Amino acid sequence: MDKRSRRVVFAAHCILNQNVRVQGGAHYPAMIDEVVELLKARSIGVVQMPCPEFAFAGLNRSVATKEEYDTPSFRAHCAKIAALMADQAEEYVRNGVQVLAVLGVERSPSCGVEQTTTRPDSPKAQAKATSGQGVFIEELRREFSLRHLQVPFRGVDWRTISRTVEELEGL
Repeated sequence: MDKRSRRVVFAAHCILNQNVRVQGGAHYPAMIDEVVELLKARSIGVVQMPCPEFAFAGLNRSVATKEEYDTPSFRAHCAKIAALMADQAEEYVRNGVQVLAVLGVERSPSCGVEQTTTRPDSPKAQAKATSGQGVFIEELRREFSLRHLQVPFRGVDWRTISRTVEELEGL
């Protein structure tokens, strides 16, 4: 008898692997435990999306803002990953698997859902969290929309992890 739950989320790479984060940016030793434990407890499968920053600039990349990543080459890179993720989401849906959510990471210049990191005034200004989406999330939302995939996007915020987990429990 097949025991699969037939429910998945698409998760930003660093939710399951903090080792991919920019130097000084890991907030957990391995993974965001509270999110992983919730998904496991609810028998929700996880599709780990590639980290666009890691794939584009490597592990020893510099800290960058959305403005610095929002280039034609990085946006094309993100669009290619987004198309692959949308292909997988369509395959799941076609086969009766619920795609419950896409989980991004708040304040990421790539994977922020409600907040990203910017230097809106000048390249020399202090980077700060601002309202808006990261480059990859913009491309992923666009691709999902083009394919009529109606999947909620949720941001994981390590600073308010208890509230984040409460919101995810609604899945």
